[in-house]
Amino acid sequence: MPSSTTHRTWFPFILVGLTIALGAGIWAWTGSDRGPVIELPEIVAPTSLEYQQEITAIIASYYDGDDLDDVYASLLDTWVPADAKSVHLDLVIAFGKLVAGDEEGAELLEAALSTHTWLK
Repeated sequence: MPSSTTHRTWFPFILVGLTIALGAGIWAWTGSDRGPVIELPEIVAPTSLEYQQEITAIIASYYDGDDLDDVYASLLDTWVPADAKSVHLDLVIAFGKLVAGDEEGAELLEAALSTHTWLK
């Protein structure tokens, strides 16, 4: 009679163990605290009127003798509504050239002031 020997294999036990470990890992990852929730402030672009008031104040401070670098920095820090992007770009370029000492900056500033009457 032939002897029937059975070989035990560990494969089913390893497979069950890995499945349990994977399930526990997924459960721990989804249920764990992922750190503090940081709420960002809601940033709303100014209205056109608010923007115009802020820009006229910045330009007035330039003509009142404020430091050109401070005026330029204030211009760069200003939130711009969508309908004023082109005028703001004109002003940033003009003041950038003034800060660099380029004489064309004064001409560009005067052109922007004459084009957009609300700047005066």
